[in-house]
Amino acid sequence: MTCRLFGDVVPASTGRGEVVATARWYRPTRPLAWVRLTVAPVFSLTVAALVVILCPARLGTSALVVGLLTAGLAVTGGAEVLRRGWGSTGSAVFRRWLGAAMVAWGIGEFARGVVLVTGAGPPFAGVGDLASVVALGLTVAGVLTLPRPADGSHPVARIILDSGLLSVVLGLLMWRLAFVRPSAPAMDAARAADTLGLLAEIALCSIFVVTALRDLEVHLVLVAGAIVGFVLGDMGIFFLEDHGSIAPTTPLGQVPWLLAWPMIAWALLHFDPGARTGDDSASIEIDPDARVTVVTTITSLLLLGAGTGTIILQAPAMPEPLGADAVSWVLVVAAVGLLSVRELLNARMRTRLLGRLHEEAMSDPLTGLANRRMLSNRLADVQPGELWCLIAIDLDSFKGVNDLLGHAVGDQLLCAVGSRFVRNLPRAAIVSRTGGDEFAVLLPGGLPEGVAAAEIVLAAVRRSCWDVEGVTRLPVTASVGVTLVGGPHPVVPPGSPDEGDPLSALSEAGAALQLAKAAGRDRLEVFDGAAALMRQRRLSVEERLRAAIRAGDIDVQFQPVVNLRTGAISSVEALARWVDPRLGRINPQEFIPVAEQTGLVVGLGELVLHRTLDMATQHGLPERGIRVACNVSPLQLRVPGFPQIVEDALAAYAMPPGLLLVEVTEAVLVEEDGPGVQALRRLADVGVTIAIDDFGTGYSALGYLRRLPAHALKIDRSLTSVLVDEPQARAITRAVIDLGSSLDMAIIVEGIETSDVAELVTSMGAGYGQGTLYGSAMPMADIVRLSRRPLSRSKPA
Repeated sequence: MTCRLFGDVVPASTGRGEVVATARWYRPTRPLAWVRLTVAPVFSLTVAALVVILCPARLGTSALVVGLLTAGLAVTGGAEVLRRGWGSTGSAVFRRWLGAAMVAWGIGEFARGVVLVTGAGPPFAGVGDLASVVALGLTVAGVLTLPRPADGSHPVARIILDSGLLSVVLGLLMWRLAFVRPSAPAMDAARAADTLGLLAEIALCSIFVVTALRDLEVHLVLVAGAIVGFVLGDMGIFFLEDHGSIAPTTPLGQVPWLLAWPMIAWALLHFDPGARTGDDSASIEIDPDARVTVVTTITSLLLLGAGTGTIILQAPAMPEPLGADAVSWVLVVAAVGLLSVRELLNARMRTRLLGRLHEEAMSDPLTGLANRRMLSNRLADVQPGELWCLIAIDLDSFKGVNDLLGHAVGDQLLCAVGSRFVRNLPRAAIVSRTGGDEFAVLLPGGLPEGVAAAEIVLAAVRRSCWDVEGVTRLPVTASVGVTLVGGPHPVVPPGSPDEGDPLSALSEAGAALQLAKAAGRDRLEVFDGAAALMRQRRLSVEERLRAAIRAGDIDVQFQPVVNLRTGAISSVEALARWVDPRLGRINPQEFIPVAEQTGLVVGLGELVLHRTLDMATQHGLPERGIRVACNVSPLQLRVPGFPQIVEDALAAYAMPPGLLLVEVTEAVLVEEDGPGVQALRRLADVGVTIAIDDFGTGYSALGYLRRLPAHALKIDRSLTSVLVDEPQARAITRAVIDLGSSLDMAIIVEGIETSDVAELVTSMGAGYGQGTLYGSAMPMADIVRLSRRPLSRSKPA
């Protein structure tokens, strides 16, 4: 065994299934970094001391020391930043550019100091100024490669425009106040070099300020603040020297530089791009450029106004006419031009954003097809006399795909169906997804064209099952309804409110679709007289049901559930019954689906719950220990606060929670952690009994039972009706009874109509039975009368 200082041995894969040991060394980067950060300043001070000793009369000692120390700090900090960024890729490339810029800037300042001391060349436009120009270019490149938490739209172009605009208006103001005033010295080579240097510093300052303002990252703000500090110091010393207030050799202007470079180096070394580009999307702005746009616009307009104002105010005092100052007017025109270009870019981006939002509002996010809103708008645009057809499509057995194969496979199937519609239907057809597994197609032409397209739709749905792996095990078909849009309608009579209303075509095609489903599915139906009657009936039932629920005109009757051993009534199931003054007696199989589809089931269920508890307590069922059962729709369970509604109702009628049995279909079991299951858990916590109704008719219930608060299973009548004649039905029933017993659940068998069935399920171990053998739905008074004696009882097993 070997020991390595500051290192360890880690396994590494060779890519050929082999694992070899490689050494990974740890270097004490922090101590070495601080050592490197102190070498250059010490060296700079040593050189400064030698220069002062050799040339004491050439330059002020303090100015030379500060200048060389500043150059050393810039070189040292830049070298460390460059080292951290060397060889890096991706989000850390900016360190290479900015580190090289700091090194170049420090070298330039050092060269300028040597020139000033030795007198070997001109103090301006020499090696130092050339290095500063190179540093400026490297800095711009580094800023433009900085990683951003949100790119926005054209981020590089916007940063260049915003910083360029600020630079121009600041340059205009500086030019007017420093160079074009009546008492300003004449322009010479040195003064021109100073001007260019200050403009470069202003540009550098602007681009860092815009970047920091855009992202508001603390380390970038520190860098921008440091740069603003030494730029302001440089500009201040220039103006003071220009007015003769201080000597040119003073170190005052270099003090901000002395403080700035360590701050810049520290901030760049601690800036972590990965911390700003994580998965916390809540901290990312929708438009990261909005703040910069507002600030730069206001600031630029104010500075532009101030600069233009100085042109006007100084004109009478100037020896030359107003138009002779070409530089000022060039800067004004440049500022106006940049502002205009930026506003044009903003307007273009706003137009694109509005277009994208409109497209998203009119398209289905899953399939990319038109959505229901887009279809409705297109239907509304159909002009009188135009002939169009509308095809309504509903996928048969799609719920089985979601339940057995998962929602991801279901989404893939929807996309495959939509893709086949687009490929196979005429180009003029508008294909839309109007609901979960519902589509619609609007195409020009009469009924013959619509029927032909509907045949294509049926074939496309069948073939789409082969486009998604696993779906062929559950053949998916479609039910299709076709109706005419615009033109003379074959069914709607003249003068009808629906005549000439294109939007009514949606319900017409839906009525034809329901006929196709009732006729066996995987077929098409045209909206004709029968479909029109069905649609009218459906609309009438919905209208009258809404009024009946509002007025409380729904009756409640009760069907007994008996103990198969004793024949005594153990509970009663509340069943809604409705007799309308206009429509007569409405079968529950007709109005319950309407209530589910329209959301009226929420109000209906609450009405039945209150009426059931009221009648149960009035007739003394709690005293007899008889439970009352209410059917609850999955839609009700998803209503926020539904458990509280039940608890309030129990408290209002002084009903013990344990005597209320809530029956839900196993469809709610699919959403294991959904709001429906959470509502059931809360009801179970307060003592309400939960029963799974129609067990065995859906999918995936077995795997969920052990994790859900179910106390009872109700075996569906579809199994009970063939129990005597079919061995498979008996085997399934026995398996469900054994399952319920192992899970300590009560078993209720529905649809018991004969004593043979009652004896058979009793011998299998079922505890409770319900059916016409014991009584159909009846008023509560009859339930009370029957509860006084045992009902028809099967023989003991």
